[in-house]
Amino acid sequence: MSELSSNQKQAHAAALFAGGNLSLAQGAHLAEIPLAAFISYVSRLGVSVVARDANEVMRDLQTLERWLDDK
Repeated sequence: MSELSSNQKQAHAAALFAGGNLSLAQGAHLAEIPLAAFISYVSRLGVSVVARDANEVMRDLQTLERWLDDK
């Protein structure tokens, strides 16, 4: 079996990450690129790097508002 090109490694890692089979760090390791570069790469593909539902986002916003009100 021949070696995969760097583009093929990145695409494979992105597909596995998008499918929920790898973490961001695992994807970056498989793609053999820095974590920040992998985050940028999958983001350009339209893959969300943050998996949060609406309730979690609302709780985070409420917490942020409380923190800001306390200052």
